[in-house]
Amino acid sequence: MAENSFGKFLGELINRKRKSLGLTQLQLAEDAYGNSNKVRRISELENGIVANPYPKTIDPIIVTLGISEEELSECAVLSASKPDASLDRAYREAKHLIEEIAKQFEHSHPDASLNEFDEFLRSKASEWLELKKRISELDSIEGTVVELHTSANDALADGDFDQVDALLLQAEELQQEKRT
Repeated sequence: MAENSFGKFLGELINRKRKSLGLTQLQLAEDAYGNSNKVRRISELENGIVANPYPKTIDPIIVTLGISEEELSECAVLSASKPDASLDRAYREAKHLIEEIAKQFEHSHPDASLNEFDEFLRSKASEWLELKKRISELDSIEGTVVELHTSANDALADGDFDQVDALLLQAEELQQEKRT
């Protein structure tokens, strides 16, 4: 259990709200997600297993249970947790990208735990920052490298990290040749 985390306090709130409405976890999963396979996620949330649950995961539950902004703020105040700076930056700069990656993860890992999902997002955020740094290093190069730079940015926006890496390797090789 993630002690004194936002996830812990939110999980307790979800549990109280669900029970006050007389819902089982199965009913909440069906009402919030339209899918009974999400019971495990609700159980993990209610047990406070995930310190900082992903908004896309908790938003349907918040809406279904009628959790107010004030109640969410109270959970945040009680937690006194510090957000992950790299994840926050990546989320701000590439919200669409993270949502696409989350969809891909959900599709390929429907039974994954929220911890696995959280770890996956954090690793992708770090990978995104590294790739973004490498792309920015190419800004001063002209010609073919600029073309590769544009293609790499497009691939990064689409979440195709393997393509970004391949394009960056090409561009870096051209840049190295130019220097020698």
